[in-house]
Amino acid sequence: MSKLTTKYIRQRLLLALAGGIVFASCSVTKHIAEPQQVVSRVNVEVDGKPSNDNTLALAVGQHPYHRTFGFFPLSTLLWHNDSTHWYTRLRAKLGTEPPVYDPFMTLRSEKAMQRAMINKGYLGAEVTSDTTVHKRKVTVNYRVDAGVPHRIASYKLLLVDPSSHMNQLLERDRAAGHSNIKEGGLLDRTRLEAERTRITALLRNNGYYDFNKEDISFVADTLAGSYDVDLSMFAQRLHERYVIRSVRFVPNYDLVSGEAVGDSDYIKPQVLEEKCLI
Repeated sequence: MSKLTTKYIRQRLLLALAGGIVFASCSVTKHIAEPQQVVSRVNVEVDGKPSNDNTLALAVGQHPYHRTFGFFPLSTLLWHNDSTHWYTRLRAKLGTEPPVYDPFMTLRSEKAMQRAMINKGYLGAEVTSDTTVHKRKVTVNYRVDAGVPHRIASYKLLLVDPSSHMNQLLERDRAAGHSNIKEGGLLDRTRLEAERTRITALLRNNGYYDFNKEDISFVADTLAGSYDVDLSMFAQRLHERYVIRSVRFVPNYDLVSGEAVGDSDYIKPQVLEEKCLI
């Protein structure tokens, strides 16, 4: 690369940097009516440490404006709320309206984050928040005190008929280590729901076609002052197991007439039997 080309590129980079600095000097609150404020940053801490927990991030109701390359609020600076001129209307379409701070949404976020922690097994979790404001730009700080989590000390199955095939099937499945619920694990409601779904699929694949997730319930027994949980899973009613009585092959079956049409001698019965997995 020649010295002339290098000098040209350097000049263009300096111009672009200067333009970016000038553009960045514009305030993201310029087109927001006073005394409204804009959410600039949101910080979440759990037990005094920054949190990257996606569940807590999803519980936050208001998120800060986007920063291109992590620092430059390009889309927010482009936005304009004036529809008088064509270029301001174009900016409104290209840009993103900055999020106006809403204290009520912060309170809702606190409750949502607390529910998220409870669902993970932290039943005594508490969430507080505070804000700092600089030039109408708000930084929201959420602080989560997780507390001591509740853990599963024991887990047992309680079925209507303990001697049934269903009970034997579930006990074998549990002994094989397929369960989402482990003794010593957190009392995580997400895992309990996943276990309901998994058991329902297991039973349906073994002939219990009328079994539903709603037939499964969990009871968590705790003692005052203890964080150990005795968990029980209940199947609330008896279920009939369906078996295949027979399999019939009907070649050239016509869906309209409901009958076999044409000659079926072109295929041998033993070929169908070999290919049938039922």
